[in-house]
Amino acid sequence: MRRSSFLLLFALACPWALADGPRAGNLELGPAWSRASTWDATAREVYLDIHDRGGDGDRLSGASSPLAWRVDLQTTVRIGEARRVMTLVSFGIPAGGTLALKPEGSHLTLVGLRQPVTPGQRIPLILRFEKAGEVRVEATAQ
Repeated sequence: MRRSSFLLLFALACPWALADGPRAGNLELGPAWSRASTWDATAREVYLDIHDRGGDGDRLSGASSPLAWRVDLQTTVRIGEARRVMTLVSFGIPAGGTLALKPEGSHLTLVGLRQPVTPGQRIPLILRFEKAGEVRVEATAQ
């Protein structure tokens, strides 16, 4: 009974301990996704949330995928009425906060696709963090 009570108390106090997504150190990664591509597309964006669960923060400093020549870290900014995409060196993940990679914002871009991305396809990625190291994830094409 005591052990069950302790486990229940721990689970309620630390909900991230029961999370489904990949983890690396204090980082928890939400489900990654991408849109399917047309047969002639040369790039595709990938989105996910990265949560820092009680650490000192971290930086996403790079990514790679066997389905693309390279993976860029990019963000979309508005300049007047125009939107510009800028390539960055890294994304900061605040201590106790979330880095949201989402459409019309910061995202990963698969550049030089080696094949079209079809609905339901799993896209393997390796994310590189300054503190947490490398994490393997799969994005699902929608």
